[in-house]
Parts: sequence; C-alpha cells; structure tokens
Amino acid sequence: MATLDRVNEALVAIGSSDGGENDDVRFTIDNKTNKQYRRFNAAGTELIVRLLPPALRDNSYAIMHFQVSVKDLFYYALRDVNDSDMLGITISNENNLLVKPIGISFRRKDQLSSK
Repeated sequence: MATLDRVNEALVAIGSSDGGENDDVRFTIDNKTNKQYRRFNAAGTELIVRLLPPALRDNSYAIMHFQVSVKDLFYYALRDVNDSDMLGITISNENNLLVKPIGISFRRKDQLSSK
C-alpha cells in the first residue's frame, strides 16, 4: 500500500500537466496489478482508479471536469510506454451497477490523440 501512496502523491504533478491551470489531483489509484493476457500474448498493467469530484473552488462544469480527468488519466497511463504499446480503458460506475460501462478498445499509443 505504501507504493500506491507514493504514486498518489506524485499525481499532483500530473494534475498540473495542462500548463498549470489546475493543480488538483483528479484521480487516485486504488489498485495496480500486472497481468498476463494470453489471448493477446501480451503482458499488461491494470489500474483501478477513482475519479475525484471537482474541488470546491473549481467552478467548471461536471462534463468539463470529467474530460480533463480522463485526459490526465491517459497522460499518466501513457507516460512510460513505447509507441507500439497498447492501451484500453473501461469506465464503470461502482455505485450504480445498472449503468453500463463505457470504454475505448485497445489501441497502440501512437494511434491515440488527446484531441
């Protein structure tokens, strides 16, 4: 758990990666697991993160906050990987299991864009 605490402390710098307009941490990492995907003959890392609500002083809209949070999450996930490495994302609501998960299928890093 100490490792996750250090990772979460380092997220402050990622929260300000958008040029300093927002120094808030937008997500925390609840779990990090290395996995083997035999179907794809690949090794991967699964992150379970919790997107945080906007700070009290943040007057941005919920959708804008969500978009910036996901952008920061992608920045974090892609920061130490090669262009040929793959990334997929699934977003689900743990409080309401009736809401279906949404996601982006596995894609190479060089096929992803922040736009």
